[in-house]
Amino acid sequence: MEAIEARGSDFTAEWITDQFDRHWEERGRAAAEVTRLFLGDPDYAFAAGPLFAGAVADDAVGAALFGLLSVPDPILELRTEADVQRFIDEAGAALVRN
Repeated sequence: MEAIEARGSDFTAEWITDQFDRHWEERGRAAAEVTRLFLGDPDYAFAAGPLFAGAVADDAVGAALFGLLSVPDPILELRTEADVQRFIDEAGAALVRN
């Protein structure tokens, strides 16, 4: 909305495309990846098992996993099984700190 208000009424195809690309990189891509995880996309099989099992075993992991729906960016860092384990470990450690 801020970009639209700042732009006024001169909306060109290039400007609209730039706005979409910016939104996609800042939020859309990560949100789409979280959706793929939750829908069971085979590309996320390496992550889904440990994440959902971790969520059942530990409320902090469940909260972190559910949190991806609101703040999806961390999913972009989950490329390997080690990344997934780090996410799980950090979720548990965050609960201990709070």
